[in-house]
Amino acid sequence: MNAADFQPIIDWLSTHPNWVMLSIAFIAFIESLALAGIVVPGVLLLFLVAVLAGNLSLPLWEVLIAGFTGAALGDGLSFYIGHIFKQSLRQYWPFSHYPKALKSGEDFFSKHGGKSVIIGRFIGPIRPVMPLIAGMLGMSQIRFICFNLFSALAWSPFYLLPGYLTGTAAHSSLSKQALPENFYLVLGIFITLLTITAFIFRYLNLALQQENSFYKLIEKKKQNSIMTRKLWIFLTRYHAYQREFPLASFTLFIISALLFLVWSLLTLHTGLLQGLDQFMLNFASSARSLPVDSVLISLTLLGDERFLYCSFAIFIGVFISQGRPIAAVHLTIAGLSTAAITHALKYGFAVPRPELVHYIPSSFAYPSGHSSGAAILYGLVASFIAQEQSQSQRWKVYLALGCPIVMIALSRVLLGVHWFSDIIGGMLLGFTLCAITRIFYSRYSNTEQRKVQLNTNRNKVKAIIGFSIWGGMCVGYQVSYFSKTLAEFQIITS
Repeated sequence: MNAADFQPIIDWLSTHPNWVMLSIAFIAFIESLALAGIVVPGVLLLFLVAVLAGNLSLPLWEVLIAGFTGAALGDGLSFYIGHIFKQSLRQYWPFSHYPKALKSGEDFFSKHGGKSVIIGRFIGPIRPVMPLIAGMLGMSQIRFICFNLFSALAWSPFYLLPGYLTGTAAHSSLSKQALPENFYLVLGIFITLLTITAFIFRYLNLALQQENSFYKLIEKKKQNSIMTRKLWIFLTRYHAYQREFPLASFTLFIISALLFLVWSLLTLHTGLLQGLDQFMLNFASSARSLPVDSVLISLTLLGDERFLYCSFAIFIGVFISQGRPIAAVHLTIAGLSTAAITHALKYGFAVPRPELVHYIPSSFAYPSGHSSGAAILYGLVASFIAQEQSQSQRWKVYLALGCPIVMIALSRVLLGVHWFSDIIGGMLLGFTLCAITRIFYSRYSNTEQRKVQLNTNRNKVKAIIGFSIWGGMCVGYQVSYFSKTLAEFQIITS
């Protein structure tokens, strides 16, 4: 089947837009239901309906919630079918017709365990059977529910965003909305800078790990400096076995702190960045449209101060439940100190905000609180996840969770409530404080990590529950504040 076969459905939904959300939820449900995803071309249908939703300018978060709900219910029903019938399921139609699919699912589950529920959702051949297999093989119901909700949260934007963004682009084209001046130049420079930064970060992160030659050189040179030796001993005092000095965190602190100092001097005492700030503000004002605003508001709410406080509370609760009180204390201090320092610097520097939108936040502009708050939250979460990975794989975690930091920061500029210099200063401040937190926590990380490893599976479940609660809060926060924030951040036309 191809897109033309579904055109009557799309035409009917175009004239009945109230049914679009229900259709997305239903298609996601069928796509996730045991074996049905093999027969029904759900991916194509989801893409087409998501394109329609974007074309109709339906709220993005309603689209994502519909997809999340349908996917979670489909996998949930599949799991309970397997949980109830167990191995006897193989005797019943239609499962008796797909022995190879069931065998592939069993092999995958045996290899990856509970993680297969998350991984399998994104792998076509086994996606329709993994929840069913998990139920058949006796996976814990609570554990499955946690994995199911977490994976559905990631699945929804992965499958729906491409279609939705295609629809919004087509809508803008039909509306003959011109691209902002220098759009491709700005996009090219932005992608180039991000790519270069990512490669530099990857190289440094790998070069500064304990197993590499540069680390060993620094370890050897420390014998020539009393201060360096004392610092090394201080930061590895509670390491029971091999003492790993936090060289990567120390390097991040030095680079971020120096760049923040230089950037602040350029921003506050020279006019060198004013042209760049004004250029980005003009670019932002010409790039605005309702579909673009919807995406930007969704992003900026993920860096809102109230949302960040609630996020810190959830992750602190996860650490406490895992028996990691030292990590919880460091996370608490990091969050509160970042908020206090950011507000103090804003008040001290007193940089006025751009006057582009109806609602101009009452606080001063530099540095951006959304940027520093996102950097400290997502940066520290990335660091705690990365420490569970092998040293050669940690950079992937950091880069993945670095994306929301950059996107949240850029949303503030494109919405016209911050200068470009504000978000760079905010991110550098956040990274500096993130590095300081990791440096001090490194004294205890070895000891605390060994305690956590005694209950690895149980702690993984607690972490997934925490992320599921956080994901639910994301959705609830978007629903509660999206419309209000969208209205406040409209451009002043008069």
